[in-house]
Amino acid sequence: MRRFTLKKLFLIAAVSGVSLASEENRKGILQQIQVYGDTHIANVPTFKGSVRDSSYTTQPVNLNEVTVNYAMFRFLRDENKWRAGLGIHGGYYVRVNYANEATSNALLERAHLGFKLFENIWLDAGLFESHIGNEGAIHFDLPTLTRSLIGDLSPYYQNQIRLGYESAKLTAKLVFMNGWQKIVGYGPAGGWMFSYMPFSSLSLNSNSYFGVGSNTESVRYFHNFWLGYDLTKDLNFKLTLDIGAEQDQYRANQKALGFGGFSFISQYIFNSQWAVSLRLEGYDDRRNIFVRRNLRLLATPYYESEAAFQVLGTSVGVDFKPVPELMVRAEVRYLRSFDPFFTTSLSNSQSNLEKLKLQKDEMILSLSLAGYLWGVPES
Repeated sequence: MRRFTLKKLFLIAAVSGVSLASEENRKGILQQIQVYGDTHIANVPTFKGSVRDSSYTTQPVNLNEVTVNYAMFRFLRDENKWRAGLGIHGGYYVRVNYANEATSNALLERAHLGFKLFENIWLDAGLFESHIGNEGAIHFDLPTLTRSLIGDLSPYYQNQIRLGYESAKLTAKLVFMNGWQKIVGYGPAGGWMFSYMPFSSLSLNSNSYFGVGSNTESVRYFHNFWLGYDLTKDLNFKLTLDIGAEQDQYRANQKALGFGGFSFISQYIFNSQWAVSLRLEGYDDRRNIFVRRNLRLLATPYYESEAAFQVLGTSVGVDFKPVPELMVRAEVRYLRSFDPFFTTSLSNSQSNLEKLKLQKDEMILSLSLAGYLWGVPES
């Protein structure tokens, strides 16, 4: 598959945004800029001696510490015949989630350009948010403070070519990309993205991936389905299901290794300032395709191999918006593993591996402050 030169694409889109815009349109450019940031104020352990574990999440894990989680500057241009998106970002989320990317590539939040080929038919290419799932990097736009397990264990970004149909009710596209989550290199992959809204309060979505897996010698099959439903103007639900399998293509006798998860999120909006959320979730990665922990590092003789990641959880959150652009959030999240998986420290020192042990439970109270400094999206 041909690789995109992101710097060239970024430059083309930027030049297009200036040269193709009329003088009248330039007056509205500021309306197409978004500037966002969020900070995790604290992660407070509810179990004595608990140490946050980063093997299954891209979110801040340091306890009792202020962390700049995400900062983003984005420019979006949407015309009748063409559209483009440019963005840069930084913060803890970028350091963790883009750890395998070159520094210059990791700075790009998005860089894509698209053209309308025919009525309702679009061709887009570049770096996008992943077409899989419904939980992105900006938690201001999500019903919960933390992202679900299925959100953290599926791609957040992908380098893609998208070709398909778009209308008010239906979106159906073929997607070609260079891997599960990779900007340059890796390997070929494909899939589809499908979204249908039979009426304004219901959204049905199906997204798939077929291509290279954990390495270029494996093949991954994956499907994501999610349903969004507004029961009333104040009460909404989201149900998401992920299922997948991975197989080493050079070991024909080896069975495909399965994985999958779910989340159910309900949000009730009291008024323009207050809202609450409830989440139920689970993930099964017993074959350690995504989540791996070498238990020998814990210096615990009883554990001599990797622990299976089979987890159920729930969370409750409260949101407060003093103004539309700013949100203060608090969330209590509880996760329960079938086997001891989460780390805890007897000495409250993460550097002392001999004092670390495993437990089945993790419960964390998280606080955050998030806001759009410019360009709040329409709800």
